[in-house]
Amino acid sequence: EYIVTTYFPESAFINAIRAQSETIPSYYWDPGRDDDNLSIQWPLPENLSYTNDTHKTAGIGGFPLGDLNWFPEQKAAWDDSREQQEAEIRGLAGAAPELVNAGSFEAEDGTVAGDAEVTLMEDRYAVRVAGSGVPYWEFEVAETGQYTIKVKHRTWYTDSNPGRQTNILINDTQVGFVTLGMNITEDLPWAYGTLEGVTLNAGSNKLSLGRSWGYMEYENVEILKGEDVVKSLLGSRANLNGADLVCTGTLCANGDAYVDMKTGSADVGFSVTNAGTYIVSVRGLVLEGESASVDVSVNGTAAGTLTFNGNSEAFVTVSLNGATLNAGANSITFSNASGRIGIDSMNLFEVITTSVEFDEMPSGFALSQNYPNPFNPTTNISFVLPQASDVKLTVFNVLGQQVAVLAQGMYSSGMHTLNFNAANLASGTYIYRIEAGNFVEVRKMLLIK
Repeated sequence: EYIVTTYFPESAFINAIRAQSETIPSYYWDPGRDDDNLSIQWPLPENLSYTNDTHKTAGIGGFPLGDLNWFPEQKAAWDDSREQQEAEIRGLAGAAPELVNAGSFEAEDGTVAGDAEVTLMEDRYAVRVAGSGVPYWEFEVAETGQYTIKVKHRTWYTDSNPGRQTNILINDTQVGFVTLGMNITEDLPWAYGTLEGVTLNAGSNKLSLGRSWGYMEYENVEILKGEDVVKSLLGSRANLNGADLVCTGTLCANGDAYVDMKTGSADVGFSVTNAGTYIVSVRGLVLEGESASVDVSVNGTAAGTLTFNGNSEAFVTVSLNGATLNAGANSITFSNASGRIGIDSMNLFEVITTSVEFDEMPSGFALSQNYPNPFNPTTNISFVLPQASDVKLTVFNVLGQQVAVLAQGMYSSGMHTLNFNAANLASGTYIYRIEAGNFVEVRKMLLIK
């Protein structure tokens, strides 16, 4: 336990630290003026100017590095050209990036090799139709003929009416219906409704579940030729068309499946419209232990290693930044896994840069848009005060719950920039709010993991 005694010069403080002394003197230089040893008032009693000619001209605009208060003449010159110097410094940030969602892709749709294998989750997504919605699937069969449609369905509450009906449409024409066929008890069991003798065309077809009775869930639809299943249409792959997608258990994978990498590989092909730089957000599941990693290649070129920290009870999202993609066809390959990892899906975000225009320094209170935005997981929030003020800067989720306090206390006049780290928060929209005297302003920011 360290005991702070009286006030000593900075050298005594440093020497005590180096000697691992049990009694550490305060480093504060002037206790008579201010009892807060975090307060720095001008002028300081020490002279901290320097004579190094290189450093005295190494700053932007040829000004000295460090605090210009030690160089009154150069400080006066800075004040005379303040707006120009500020614009030059701000311009060093370059273009402001914008992230554009370029699509999502399932790992299980790729090509697996070695002992990697596609694994279906025990918990599945289901299409939920409440008051409205007509979900549909588009699929292909090899030949024209008579097929059987088998629908796995239920309602999500106890229901004693086994006649609850769903209309079946093929290529937008109703061909029949299926009924629930059983009472739904408190354990909410799934039932199967079957419609035989349905004509499908060779090639593309569309199957829709038309609402006759609402409040139904559909986990999958099987297309059978005789007794053989020729197509399985998962709820997670449906075009929702006004319906909702819900996880029927505690942990669901996008597409209801993932690739268990083991010691094998998975190559996922996809297309993007524009050539350029992308962020690849990969969703994975640590199947054993608390950490696993996998090597990633983009179009055959090694792009890095992604490390996932977590466990088998929750998916984790890790981003590969700066991936260069071609217009048209591309591929991302996962291989050389260390630890047991399941790759679920990936989202692509195109990084678009636009020029930045800076206005003059605000003369009053101002709260700036955070940068970067969207962000993962850190971003900077700046505000300007025309005078010293008591500031409170807080962050809320969309439910109005406070998730962080970035500032609370007195701040001097001028511009201040604070860093917000959202590593422990979920993706989504967040709201930040500043209160400074009578000034109140609110802005939104987007966290994408």
